[in-house]
Amino acid sequence: MHENVIKTKLQICLSIMAAVAVFAIVCVFFIGVHPIVLFDMDDWRYIAEYRRPFPIWGGWNPARVFPETVMPLAGYAAAYLVKPLVGDYVLAITVTSGVIMALAVVMYYLAFKKFVSSIWHVEPVTAVVVSLFFILAHFGLFRSQDANNVYMFFALDLTCYYFYLLPALLNASLVLYFMAVQDFPKRFYSWNNVQKGIAILGLYLAVFSNLFASAILVLFCMVKLGEVSFKKGKQHQFYVTIILIWFLALLFEANGGDAVNVGKNYSYLHLPVAEALAALGTLARQIDWSYVGLMVVSLVGAAWVYCKKDKREPVDENYRLQMLENSSSILLVFIFLTLLCAKATPAYAGRIQSMFGLFFFALLLTFNAGMYLLRQTSLAGKMLPLIFFMFLIIGTNSFSPFSESNFYNRSPYECMEVSRYFITQVQQAAQAGKHEMVLKVPKGATADNWPHQQVHMGEKVAHTMLAHGLLSHPMKITIAVDPSLNKQFYK
Repeated sequence: MHENVIKTKLQICLSIMAAVAVFAIVCVFFIGVHPIVLFDMDDWRYIAEYRRPFPIWGGWNPARVFPETVMPLAGYAAAYLVKPLVGDYVLAITVTSGVIMALAVVMYYLAFKKFVSSIWHVEPVTAVVVSLFFILAHFGLFRSQDANNVYMFFALDLTCYYFYLLPALLNASLVLYFMAVQDFPKRFYSWNNVQKGIAILGLYLAVFSNLFASAILVLFCMVKLGEVSFKKGKQHQFYVTIILIWFLALLFEANGGDAVNVGKNYSYLHLPVAEALAALGTLARQIDWSYVGLMVVSLVGAAWVYCKKDKREPVDENYRLQMLENSSSILLVFIFLTLLCAKATPAYAGRIQSMFGLFFFALLLTFNAGMYLLRQTSLAGKMLPLIFFMFLIIGTNSFSPFSESNFYNRSPYECMEVSRYFITQVQQAAQAGKHEMVLKVPKGATADNWPHQQVHMGEKVAHTMLAHGLLSHPMKITIAVDPSLNKQFYK
């Protein structure tokens, strides 16, 4: 008995240490190694732009409640809580965003660990190792080029982390939790009001987040609805409710200003699906061959073991169910995201931030096959530490550096200096008693000077600086492009 108590305590300590390690590593990654930085006009806009916490008919992003409420909250926390500690506003945005991303990845890690433990009934140490391997795969899956590699936690700028990655991680975590608790609707109805309230909040933020992300949860719910449609009880009611609310979000988004603007060149009957598939193919070809090999070996090996067995056991039924759910989800997500990208902009299909859901379910399919092999063959268990070590080295290969999280893949520290230069210019004008000023910005790569657009950039910088206590009075800012700044800041 005493030995069991010690063993249990050690397992708990290991689980806590692993979660803390994931948090710390992801924090360092997004704060120091590949910082998430305040840089382009969207970043300056959404870091302080308030919206109502419910869908707004006819708004620019009518149903994106989660990203457009969490991002300004993060901005205020950075300005008034973190900035006094680090002494720099731009760095405070990076630190706050890095911590939020780390918390989201830890939530995702814990959800996957719960899923592995609940469905595959492995030892806690094995669950920790497999879950760490799962997170590691998100960094190594696309690491096949000599430079500028993307990864599954990659986004194009600060705004895209809040608009795409955080919603994707929330929705994927809910899917993993639904999978871990096989009869989740029954569990939900048995909870007290506080527990139900927390669950409803999470589901609300997930559904009203981003169509690319919410599809992860809702299309999985459609798969589950197909499973329970012939069963008695309230299970179908739970999934139908989520799906219907999502269709409401879809209706709001279809009539929003952004959707009308980006999709005006493509009718529903003439969508450029081939272009979207080509963009997705370009992304898929970046997958590292070692992961392709892992997928093939896991899927083929698991199928071979399953077909060779004469007598079925509970673990075989788990495998069959997971393969069915994952494969069905991959198909539905592939179809929906491809059509969504074709309607919006086909190039979106070549961005991992848009296609996260597809590769999430592909990884899940692979890891479920691997877990089945782990349970059925002793060789898989013996090889697990070696496989983990090999992919750890692949995932941390410094000779294949990652791309930076800004549209032009510039040094994040150069981007931070540009933003600091903007702040200095505005504050100097304010200290001189001015209420109007000309803000000099580097020359961009587009006609409207993206990422520092001439039309709206001044308004957004002024609003954010005033809201975050960097200005004492309103300022009217006019943007002036100065090509000499490119030489000054971009090496």
